Amino acid sequence: LAIIAHEIPQEVGDFLILLHSGYSKKQAFLLNLLSSFATVVGGVLAYFMLQAMGDWIPFFLAIAAASMGIPIAHLHGGESSGTIDDAFRHSITHMANLHFTSAQVHADAVVRMRGDDKGVFVVGASGLDTIRPLKPIPKDILFAQTTFDAALPLLIFVQHPDTLDPLPTHEQIACSLKALESFAGNILLLGANADPGGRQFNDMLHAFTSEGTHRTFCMSVPHETFLSWLSVADILVGNSSSGIIEAASFHLPVVNIGDRQRGRLQSGNAIDVPYDTARIEEAISRALTDETFKTKIRSIQNAYGDGHTADKIVAILSKTPL
Repeated sequence: LAIIAHEIPQEVGDFLILLHSGYSKKQAFLLNLLSSFATVVGGVLAYFMLQAMGDWIPFFLAIAAASMGIPIAHLHGGESSGTIDDAFRHSITHMANLHFTSAQVHADAVVRMRGDDKGVFVVGASGLDTIRPLKPIPKDILFAQTTFDAALPLLIFVQHPDTLDPLPTHEQIACSLKALESFAGNILLLGANADPGGRQFNDMLHAFTSEGTHRTFCMSVPHETFLSWLSVADILVGNSSSGIIEAASFHLPVVNIGDRQRGRLQSGNAIDVPYDTARIEEAISRALTDETFKTKIRSIQNAYGDGHTADKIVAILSKTPL
């Protein structure tokens, strides 16, 4: 409705201007139609470009808001993941007016970057807010969509290209998949992101899935479905931030591969390993069989909060003049 309310008066105005300039009704109509078609082309191009540039959108929005004097509230500032995202995240920190950080250590990092603690708050990770009220999809319903055997353990694999690592991206995932070949259980493989090398990752994931039994590949799943999978899994393997942030709320052991998450605060449920097949295999075995490690995980507290982040942010905004 907003688009119609904007476009129709504009198109009528353009049509009248063309008529007043000496064009015939047919010529004016055709020129209007041609210019409108360019909007469709631009929309299609933007759709595909934004899929590859999704992580950059907050950065561009922050630049636009800062240029117009619009106050900016930044979530997850002060964190360091060891990827190119750090440069964008820290840039937004310098542009933002309010800083809703996920832990005290990240709040301290924001203060060091900005030189003062004005507008810096610790509220936790907003992603945990969806876990607290979650009613997980039952395991039998999840498994019904796969080739899994309910009697076998479940491993979830989520790995994205590490664009800053000197090891070529195809070799990064190759050693991980080689390690998974020895896993005697169900494996849910989720698609890589749109970073350089992501398409090659997904091709290799497809091939790995077709070469074995009890393996299922999903390019992506709805957030509630993903959290439900975490609730029934025995282990998460890869380099996703979900292994560092969300998995701890499910007391789920994680094998964190490579340096993509090396700067993130951890809750104690992750085993960090390099891109090395033997080390990955050892870590998976330890996470599943080491009773001391399993006992420790059952008692951990998520370092990223208790799932009330939105309530805290609303309370702060209601008392903060903008």
